[in-house]
Amino acid sequence: MPLAIKKSLKWIQLFLFALTLGGMLFLLGRDFNSQALQVLWQQSSTAVLVLAAGVSAMGLILKSERLRQLTVLFGLPHSYAYCFKTQVLTISFAVLTPGRAGEFSKAFLLTRKYPGQWAAATITMVIERLMDLLALGIASAIFAALVLKDSELPILSLSLILLACLLCFCVGLMLLFRFSKRLQNMIPPLLIERLQLWRTAPLQTFLHFSPSLLLTLMAWVADGLFQWLILKAVGLNGPLLLIIGINAIVAIASVLSLLPIGLGTVDLSAHFLYTTVIALSKEEVVFLVAAGRVLGLGTLLLLAILTIVGDPRLFQNIKTYFRDQTPEALSDEAKL
Repeated sequence: MPLAIKKSLKWIQLFLFALTLGGMLFLLGRDFNSQALQVLWQQSSTAVLVLAAGVSAMGLILKSERLRQLTVLFGLPHSYAYCFKTQVLTISFAVLTPGRAGEFSKAFLLTRKYPGQWAAATITMVIERLMDLLALGIASAIFAALVLKDSELPILSLSLILLACLLCFCVGLMLLFRFSKRLQNMIPPLLIERLQLWRTAPLQTFLHFSPSLLLTLMAWVADGLFQWLILKAVGLNGPLLLIIGINAIVAIASVLSLLPIGLGTVDLSAHFLYTTVIALSKEEVVFLVAAGRVLGLGTLLLLAILTIVGDPRLFQNIKTYFRDQTPEALSDEAKL
């Protein structure tokens, strides 16, 4: 990537950060009671917050098992322990990079045992993201249909548009799979076999992927439960189904952020949805978002540190990836 473009991207990120910070300060500056926020922190139940952190860890466990199953399906079988370590480290890098760009290191780690299998590793990673988007799209659509069907809130249209885009993308992907014979030089043979099976035996293909889809749904339910427990820790009651739906929409918004940890899009979408749908105060929304980041990132980074201590070679591999791989090289390898 040319140096001028890199500098431009940095300036854009800096501008977006300043804009986001200004917008958040503007929202919080109107009738925001910092003492009420302090009271929420003081009265929060430590036991419930620890339970919430445990639920966050459970989500990582479910996603790690999903990764293990997908690596088997795409001819890159790894042990559960290795998939857990890979998931923890790559998600840590993903949440700290704009647009979750750091997650591409997952493909690098999956190919350490299988040199030259960049295509299969990349497809495994892409299928993971498609499953996440499908689960989030379903949760958002159910949320919109059941809870907001009689409302004129803009989020109803937003949710349906996101689902329609997701469905169009999936249809386009399936149409692309129909021409898999023309792509034999780009797609590994095992994947071509899977795609042909999808076309000729869709039920059998669904049965192959259904355990991974189920794990994906369970992981995002756990993520919604994590948010629900944080509210419960300060005595706030909200319908679990509502919170799962809101969390799904906020998660989709986080992918659109050009700043780390979804800064900006997460805060603004969470503020809008929780104050409008569940009638939380600004202070309660700030507590929810801040506690979610502290507990979620804290749990993730603690597991990442334990992973690095237990298997320093894995971390060295990631350092090598970020040091030696240029965007152009990654693009070329992904095409192999």
